[in-house]
Formats: sequence, C-alpha cells, structure tokens
Amino acid sequence: MNLGPTYRILCVELVLNETGLSVVRLVTMKKAGRLTHFDITGKYNSIEDIPKNAWNKAIPVVILVNGKGVITRTFNSSMLSLAEEDVLNSFFPNTNAVDFVVSANYSGNNTWASVLRYQSLTEFLKSIRDKGVFITGIYCGLHFASIMYPFIPNRPANISTGSAMLGFSNGELISVSAIETSTDKIAVGDESISACFLPLIGCGFDALDQFPALPGKHIPEISESAVNRHWYSKFTTALRWSLGTIFILLVINYLFFSQLRNKANEMQAVVEINQNMLTEYDSLLAEFNRKKDFLSQAGLLNEPNISWYADQIASTTPQLISLTLLNINPVSMSGELEDEIVPEAGLIEIRGKTPDPVMLHTWVDTLARLEWVDKARVMNYSQNSRSGPASFVVTLQTKNDE
Repeated sequence: MNLGPTYRILCVELVLNETGLSVVRLVTMKKAGRLTHFDITGKYNSIEDIPKNAWNKAIPVVILVNGKGVITRTFNSSMLSLAEEDVLNSFFPNTNAVDFVVSANYSGNNTWASVLRYQSLTEFLKSIRDKGVFITGIYCGLHFASIMYPFIPNRPANISTGSAMLGFSNGELISVSAIETSTDKIAVGDESISACFLPLIGCGFDALDQFPALPGKHIPEISESAVNRHWYSKFTTALRWSLGTIFILLVINYLFFSQLRNKANEMQAVVEINQNMLTEYDSLLAEFNRKKDFLSQAGLLNEPNISWYADQIASTTPQLISLTLLNINPVSMSGELEDEIVPEAGLIEIRGKTPDPVMLHTWVDTLARLEWVDKARVMNYSQNSRSGPASFVVTLQTKNDE
C-alpha cells in the first residue's frame, strides 16, 4: 500500500438534504506502519466554510456521501462480491454503473451496500476540485460506522449519529434507521468523539486498507483524478529527490570550493610572504651594492694595495721619525647630505713625531718620488717646546690606476 510520503488521506463527508448540503465533516486519516490515526478537522455548513489550510494538493481526498438520495440495503450473506457492478446489479439489474456511486462492506455475516446517483454530486465535487485537490475515491452509506464498532469499549446496542440510529447485535450492524435525535458521545480507544463522525472514520479506515483501489474508480472523472494524483505524486517525489540531490551537490560544491578558497588563501599568504622577502632581498641587495660601491670607491676592497702602501711608507721612514697614525683612504663628513660619510679615495694621511724638521722634508721628498705617489706634502708641523720633538701631518695622493 502506497499513500505517498505522508501516508495521509483527507476524508470528507457530504450530508445531502432537499436543498443541497446540510453538513460537511472532515477527518484526516494517517497510517504509519500498522498504526492508523485519525484527526477530526471539523464540521461545517458548506464547502466554502472549510478553511483554506484544510486542503492540501499532496493529500488525496476521499468522499463519503449520506443523506438524501442514498439507498442502503443489507444482504444476509458475506459472500456477496463488493465489486461495484455486482453490488449495483443487486439493486438495479442491467444498470450502467458509471451513473452510480456504489460502495459496500462486510459486517459479520451481513453485507451492507449503498448506491447513489452520481449526477446529484457533480456540483459539490466540482467545488471541492476547485480547491486544487484530487478526489481519488467516493463512498456512500452510514454502514461504514460498523468498522469502528470493535474499537468502542462498552459496545452499546444502539448508537445515534444525530440523523440515524445504528443497531448492533453480537458485534454486527443489524439496522440503520433514519431518525432525528441527539448525537451520542462515543469512546473510541482513549478518545471521546461525537458519534456523527463514526461513518466517516470507518470510511477512512476502509480507504487506507483498500488504497489505491477505492470505490468510484468506475466513474471516469474519479478515475482521471486518481491518475492525475498518481502522476502528481510521482512528479513531486521526483522533484523532492531532485531538489535534495541538487542541495547535496551544492553543499558538496560549497565545501569543496571553501576548501579550495582556504587553500588559495594559504597560497596567497605564502606568495605575499615570498614577495615581501623578495622585496626585502632586493632592498638588501641594493644596500649591499651601495656599500660595496662605497667601499670600492674608498679603496677598502683592494686589500693588497693597502698593505703594499703601508710597507712602502714604512720602508722609507727614517729612524728619527716615529709614526703614530697611518690612515689610508680617510673619510670625511663633507657630503651633500647631513651626516654623510664620504671616503677620500687615493689619499693617505701620515701622522708622527720627529726632532729634525730637515729630515722630515727630506723624507717627504723621497715619498714624492715614489712611482705610485702623485703628490706628497706636509700639512701640519708643530712643536710645543724647543727641545722636544715636533708633531706633523703628511698627506700622500696616490696616482689613479685608471
């Protein structure tokens, strides 16, 4: 048995009178596994009084008709076929079944059956279809209340539905009498309900057991509605699966691209770190080259020349001259920028002491004649006392190798 994902049907009872509808009752039936539940929706004076939220296109509608026009008979045998044609032939032989609503059920050893001309319902059924629902089955007769009788704890002999008196004996329905009287309150299981809902609830139990082979399939309009509901259910189920699949794919894509985005962010961070390191490397390399150029201009990178200059100067220094400072390529603070250190390339500054000024000048002349010396001169000569040694500063300008 397949009633769709919700396993629900909406049972609607139409009670007819001379002017049309007297009462409309609604019960929602739900079957989950072996458990069947019912929920009384309400009782209304007309179809238009039913709230819009009571109708749901996904829930098939089963109609029960009672009142004016319904003919009910009982057969003293449970062997009678419940097929619409067989039941109708028991009422009106050689009659076209398409023109009638036919339904029957067993109650003990008896068979109860009811018929109703379908033409008397078309207006009401159209009003229900206009709510956007599918009518998949149609019943008639109060005798479906007998299905609920075994669930009544005290099992009274007579039950009043308000418009009829149902008589029972030994658990079987034995009579249905039209009589206007007060409606009984009946306990069904743990619930107390109005007895007027018993036929509709019994009809719902029968519909859940028979679904989808419900009474009324011989009527073209009911059959077409049942087929449309079948394909609607298939379509909505496929649509739900499709939407579920798309949602799952979207979640997977989201997680996948989130992971890719996180990985891309990590790689972008690494790239930025590498770019920063490369920028820092370029900056350090430029600084290194600048300092290298500075040292190169200062002659400090040509270590053999510096040592050779020092040896040449020392080898020509007389014994009476003592050297206190030998500054090759000295630096000064005379650059264009504030605190800029500027090397004086090719300059050698010699400081020392001597008691003999003549020997100093002779030594300077000797230095000036060296091949690698361009100029040699005494820059400063001072003596603090007549008998003490004098201090001097001599500068040498080396020749440019270029």
